[in-house]
Amino acid sequence: MKTFKQKQNSTMNTTSFNTNFIRIPLLSIALIALTNTAIAGGSINGHSIMDDYLKDKVSTRAALSTSKLSTSITINNNALVFNRGATDVDNDDFDEKFSFAKTLTSIRNSSGATTNSTDTQLLNSLLNTLKVSSKANGFVEMDLQKREEKVSLSAMSPTAIFNRFDLSASNGDHCGEYRVVYHKNNGGRFFLIFESQYPNPEPSKGKQGCFAVADFWQKIGQMSKADALIQLEKFFYKGLVHKGVKLPAVINFANYTHGTGQVRSNSFIKSPWQLREFKTDINAKGEVVFVADTVKSNPLTNLFADENNADSDSLKALKTDFDRDFDAYADNLLAPERRASNPSSRDIINGFSLDNDDSYNEFQSDASDNDNTAKGKNKNLNTIINKKLKALNLSNYNAKMIRNRAEAMSCGGCHQNSNNTEIAPNVNWPKSRFFVHVDEQGVLSSALTEQFLPARAALLKDYLQKTTGPTDQQ
Repeated sequence: MKTFKQKQNSTMNTTSFNTNFIRIPLLSIALIALTNTAIAGGSINGHSIMDDYLKDKVSTRAALSTSKLSTSITINNNALVFNRGATDVDNDDFDEKFSFAKTLTSIRNSSGATTNSTDTQLLNSLLNTLKVSSKANGFVEMDLQKREEKVSLSAMSPTAIFNRFDLSASNGDHCGEYRVVYHKNNGGRFFLIFESQYPNPEPSKGKQGCFAVADFWQKIGQMSKADALIQLEKFFYKGLVHKGVKLPAVINFANYTHGTGQVRSNSFIKSPWQLREFKTDINAKGEVVFVADTVKSNPLTNLFADENNADSDSLKALKTDFDRDFDAYADNLLAPERRASNPSSRDIINGFSLDNDDSYNEFQSDASDNDNTAKGKNKNLNTIINKKLKALNLSNYNAKMIRNRAEAMSCGGCHQNSNNTEIAPNVNWPKSRFFVHVDEQGVLSSALTEQFLPARAALLKDYLQKTTGPTDQQ
């Protein structure tokens, strides 16, 4: 059970943070609001084009099934994932084109930092955050498990590249996330996932401005593995022109900083398995660094438990606020049933979110029973859920199913705790692959191959069919 300490009140200045080019030293930032951050498994805080797609499905009665996917957009090619170990993938070429040092160097070079640093220093700034015993979210100080991770630049190899166009903002604010997963290639299991939130190359067009990005990925899916890797290297590190539209490089400091994307770690070296989240920043010395951040859609486990006498005043106040706000979160968790009277299992699995306020999130997510929010006994939350179920006439549902959904939206849940748990009558959350969704050999989880990837492919096809893009001016 985590402990909490009441922080002393202090004067905080609201700071505006321009994520495009203005850099503010880390130590001068008192508080930054974080939005539109992707989570494991699928959704974002805010409205995504997946939400639009599923709503449109209900109105048009379109079917979400692999039988309706085009031959150029399937889960078996590069349009959605490029993973080592797959047929015709040259692992040595992959290692060279997407080396870990190359990614860190690109982040440093695009940062605008005024003081030079090295790739090793940048990596160590991330590892050093794991040595901290507590960190505050707002006015609540949260205990953290110290970890001594020993990772070198040469120890990390690229595992897979993921297209997360499905995380694009429905208003066109950004065009989703494009991710590179790295794994430790010796001496224990450790992963780092670089999740770049990609800027809209034609923002004046709203979500239609993302067409060139979507079409680029479709074309990647039609190429050989060798040709695809060449184009992916350009897209991630240099940028390129596609259909006359300039697509900037994916790997950029601004795409991982406050208010944009993130870097996440999966650590197995010390039990339990644990996931954490980081942002790029500039420290008081003018050096580019990684800083620890809250893990999104991961509310404190304590908030799902009944109040007890041992709770601090700050925790009691946080629980009161969480109980109040959970009314809206329950609506998010029941989005598939609110959207349609009889949603398919795939629509359910890909169609709900938690999207809780960041003030409730912790800084670490464990894949363990002790951190499983679905096992909490907060009666107030059950009361809220049961009222929602009654209003929707879902007599065959129960509160545990919906609490299982909340846990599935957490990192620990999506990667382990929620495996095969019931989230609707005869609908279970899909399974990970031993705590990960892609392992060191590049093998994908059944959750990806059977649920997430087919849904993302159908969305990508639907977007391309319905969106008019620019003519090719190359």
